[in-house]
Amino acid sequence: MTDGLFFDSGFEALTGHSPMPWQRRLFAELHAGRCPDALDLPTGLGKTSVMAIWLLALAAQAAAGRPSLPRRLVYVVDRRTVVDQATDTAERMRKAVLSAAPDTPARPVRDALRSLCVAPDETPLAISTLRGEHADNREWQADPARPGIVVGTVDMIGSRLLFSGYGVSRGMRPFHAGLIGHDTLLVLDEAHLCPAFEALLRAIVGDPAFKPAVELPAPTSRLVSLSATGRSRGDVFRLAPEDESHGVVKMRREARKVLSVEDLQAGKKLDEVLATKAIARIQEGPARVVVFCNSRTTAQAVATNLRKYEAKEKNGLAILLMTGARRGHERAELAEALRRSGYVADDWSPAVTPTILVATSAGEVGVDLDADHMVCDLVACERMIQRLGRVNRCGGDSRCAFIDVVVPPPTKGSKTESDADASASVARWRAALEALPRVDGAGHEASPAAFAALKAAQPALIESATTPEPLHPALTRALVDDWSMTSLDDHFGRPEIQPWLRGWIEDEEPQTLVIWRERLPWRGGRDFDAETAAAFFDAAPPHLHETLEAETAVVLDVLESRVNKAMERRGPDTPLVAESTPALIVLDRRGKPVSGWTLGDLAKCLSTKRSRQDLAADLRFGTAVVWAGLGGLDQSGLLTADDIEMVVPCLDNDWIGDARAEAIMENIGYRVLTFADELPQGWRETFRLVLVDDDEDRPDGIVVAERIAEPGRSNEISACQQTLTDHRAAIVAEVQRIGALLGLSPSSIDVLVHAALRHDDGKACVRWQRYAGQRSFRPGRDEPLAKFTGRGDWRLLLIEDHVYRHEFGSLLAAERDPVLGTLSQEARDLVLHLIASHHGNARPVIAAVVDEAPPSVSADHARDVALRFARMQRRWGPWGLAWWEALLRGADHRASRRLDVTKGRPLGPAKRTVVERA
Repeated sequence: MTDGLFFDSGFEALTGHSPMPWQRRLFAELHAGRCPDALDLPTGLGKTSVMAIWLLALAAQAAAGRPSLPRRLVYVVDRRTVVDQATDTAERMRKAVLSAAPDTPARPVRDALRSLCVAPDETPLAISTLRGEHADNREWQADPARPGIVVGTVDMIGSRLLFSGYGVSRGMRPFHAGLIGHDTLLVLDEAHLCPAFEALLRAIVGDPAFKPAVELPAPTSRLVSLSATGRSRGDVFRLAPEDESHGVVKMRREARKVLSVEDLQAGKKLDEVLATKAIARIQEGPARVVVFCNSRTTAQAVATNLRKYEAKEKNGLAILLMTGARRGHERAELAEALRRSGYVADDWSPAVTPTILVATSAGEVGVDLDADHMVCDLVACERMIQRLGRVNRCGGDSRCAFIDVVVPPPTKGSKTESDADASASVARWRAALEALPRVDGAGHEASPAAFAALKAAQPALIESATTPEPLHPALTRALVDDWSMTSLDDHFGRPEIQPWLRGWIEDEEPQTLVIWRERLPWRGGRDFDAETAAAFFDAAPPHLHETLEAETAVVLDVLESRVNKAMERRGPDTPLVAESTPALIVLDRRGKPVSGWTLGDLAKCLSTKRSRQDLAADLRFGTAVVWAGLGGLDQSGLLTADDIEMVVPCLDNDWIGDARAEAIMENIGYRVLTFADELPQGWRETFRLVLVDDDEDRPDGIVVAERIAEPGRSNEISACQQTLTDHRAAIVAEVQRIGALLGLSPSSIDVLVHAALRHDDGKACVRWQRYAGQRSFRPGRDEPLAKFTGRGDWRLLLIEDHVYRHEFGSLLAAERDPVLGTLSQEARDLVLHLIASHHGNARPVIAAVVDEAPPSVSADHARDVALRFARMQRRWGPWGLAWWEALLRGADHRASRRLDVTKGRPLGPAKRTVVERA
């Protein structure tokens, strides 16, 4: 089969559509090993198909026995939209690959991808989303050689790249950085929205300061920026003249969109005018109308006006509200509503019932909305282009979209911007729209072709109407080296990473994440215990599906309103509502509990200006874990200050038992239960806390269970025991398979094998074996364990108030190994570093305590660990060294997971651990 036929048939099998000419040209580029810096294509031409094109190019290379493209594609979006368009696309592709029958177009693709997997029975394409309903199933972490697609936001991907992963444990941060920072095709969607992050990625993939001193044995990471605004730089892939004559391309570029602009009349309210114009459009006949608003407050007011109209007319009008400040749970529900209403569909069909979608910037990107008409306020040119891409998206002779743009009086965008500057900005935005070609008696032609022609004819006009890029700090090697020292709790040279992700944004409102839990880890009648809370949130951390992000000031106002109402409801008939009821736990940016508040204390705090400011400082870019009894969200899934009686569905109450929630819980990987709940098959208890004791000795409290054999988790606790000898053999087999699939040289595989053989030798000591349950272990006579069931007593690992780390013991044993002495100095250094760092330590420090060496000797070895890390970092680069570590850790995870799945007794609950505080 020729490459062209392979692509054409494979593309249609994966996407359901025949490829356009530009997609064939991009496939040829990738297949040949060339990767453009950017794709600048009009909205509606399927830029997300870059995933299918990459997958087919990788499969074609694998079939030819010369894979050179990166194994992972990381798709970055800048909005937490209601539906993950990229994940949906990837899931459809994987389904097509998995279901491919013999002699079907997708079968060669499946066979080629399977040749890149460690095990032939594995799913040949891993898909993970670092947000929303799919977050994070850890598939992308399970096998460093398997092709995978990871979807995430700027913050989720960027924080992982910079060794600071939000919501990621300190020990796993280098693992994430290694897998994302090397052997990865980074695809930045709507790059114009995040120029600071694009500059960061350009530096990572192109700045010589970050290149390793020696060539890494895998493809380096590449960046492709996607945009529809013409703001791309570098080697830009654009439509060629022959592309524009293609039927689908021509129809979408010339989709009829008639735009009119008018000022908001004095005395009129913007929300009322926007609602009135939207109603006028549906009165012309059933239609799908989208109303874009620049502020969330305006959007909520428009939705309220529309509901009043529907209540009066009772005409069956469906009203949907899309904003960014909502949980993944509600975003997924809205996604279903959008599909049912026809806003998101593969093929457009006329509306049967009238529907109005009110959206903020959350609807401008990330969702392929296709409305019939649009009403909006005026924003900068690049945002107007995005909005226009959400109406009459597919075009066609029978469709003509009408766009009503209302221009409110200019308001200052920041404290440093004058009224004159704000007026000038609005005038430039308006001038760009009114420079579009006139349509007789109707307005202006706003098709993608019209905008492209305007930009070509008047580039200065479009540039002046576009938002200036924010200033952002330069990325230096010294900064990355500081961030990569993840085993240090604190480091004065390690700043917060946000300016490198977003730039310096004037007057940026501090944000707070909010989650609701029915049961807080706080025993009633006692002071808040941060240590117990930390243990609980380590076992059951806030999950993206249950998380809502809002301005800190809004969160404080809502808390004050809810707490005051709760205090008014106190009484004998509401025993749970008492001043001593735990109401709020605040976590810092790293997920560490910093304060806890009872209902009474919170009421006092919020009523005092200084105390309120102190709480605001804790909440700034932190997480508020709110007792679900304080009320939930409004009917649109938004956080408001109104007194809402309904209890918000959350992870430890209403979600349990729901069919859809069950699938979500599988992806989350842990469950929060009560003592009365039955532990599901295949899950084990990891945390238990008594909250209430009654007179009949029937305590109630919190139980956290985790799924057994979860990829990406690194611990010694298993569904069955495994000896150290067997574990060595298992992980050696895994690193050999991974190394062969990645095409590593024999010497590189040899390094991994040496590290695999020695990485757990430190477990063979008496102290660790007693921790593993072998209380009468005798060295040299009893077989040491590497994996064990139950939960070990960590106090058995204490040596003078310090916890023994088996990696350090393994390191000392390896340094005495004569076989390692035969390796080159560079190879031996890498082996020793991989042994010391295989649980995320030794970057650059590790707890240097062992029984067989005095503190002075251990200190010398610990110094050598830090110096070795520095040498390896210079040699392999920050992400290259982390990638080497990820190979060994990935093999270790795979060996542990295969043990859980294939050996020992049936999966079930492990020994319980009781967390009690006197």
